[in-house]
Amino acid sequence: LRFHIPTEGETAAVYDDGVVKATYIPVSPHEGVPHFSVMIEAEGKTLLFTDACCFKSGRRYLPGDTDWTDCFCPDTEKLRAQLAAAEGDVYLFLHQNLDPDIRSDHRPGNADAVNAMLRENGRVKAVFQGHYHLGNKSEHDGIRYVTFFAMCENEDAFFTEEL
Repeated sequence: LRFHIPTEGETAAVYDDGVVKATYIPVSPHEGVPHFSVMIEAEGKTLLFTDACCFKSGRRYLPGDTDWTDCFCPDTEKLRAQLAAAEGDVYLFLHQNLDPDIRSDHRPGNADAVNAMLRENGRVKAVFQGHYHLGNKSEHDGIRYVTFFAMCENEDAFFTEEL
């Protein structure tokens, strides 16, 4: 399967041999809009797409009202329930960075608690993320943390990862 992970306003797609198997249209999370989260199950794997577009106070980011050093993973109980319901190995995708090796101002305020939840689940194999423009790869407690390079700083900022 191939996955196109969208930027804001694009449609995401899941491909198998060139045939679209599933699509979804992500929306910008704003006040009053539910937490952005999509779960796709295919070939015995679960791909969970989520965000941390909130201030530590719990207030959602709004256009023009963000602070990249002040982010928070909202609705961790929903995430816990999705992890429990997931089939097979789980792969988490989000913009914000959960990697314990990355400095704390690049990670959500509750990153340590979220990472504990991922470890406790036992089936999370990798976290794919951004938010740290230099990129990074690490492994902690059996979970791979893959931070993609920022394409805004280097047009060759890409790599391929096997699930």
